[in-house]
Amino acid sequence: MLMKLMEELAQSRRGLPGMNQQETKQTRESIASQLSELEATAKNVMLQNIIQQLKHGNFSDDIQRNVGATNEILGQTQQILQSFLWQDAMKETMTHNRETTAPPRKYKAQVQEYFRRLAEGTL
Repeated sequence: MLMKLMEELAQSRRGLPGMNQQETKQTRESIASQLSELEATAKNVMLQNIIQQLKHGNFSDDIQRNVGATNEILGQTQQILQSFLWQDAMKETMTHNRETTAPPRKYKAQVQEYFRRLAEGTL
């Protein structure tokens, strides 16, 4: 879901310069809607603020200003979503490392000794 949204953000940003007022507004509303559906939005104040800016931002009648403001907001959104992707990747890497790395030999010997003593009742 995040990757799809990232791709759509990039595509929207590339298309912004050729959009008219109505298209720019539709783009903002579409992105805001998709952001609202993300789990991370409920936990992230920055994303909530961005959604509010996209939905109810104070945009002028000047199309160039609207395009510039929308582009800036979409850029901020991309940065936040990219940080989520990095966090997810780091969590996956850590989990993978934890699952695939064998414990040190000393640790294994200590565990065996513990269970041996436990079975003997000397603990």
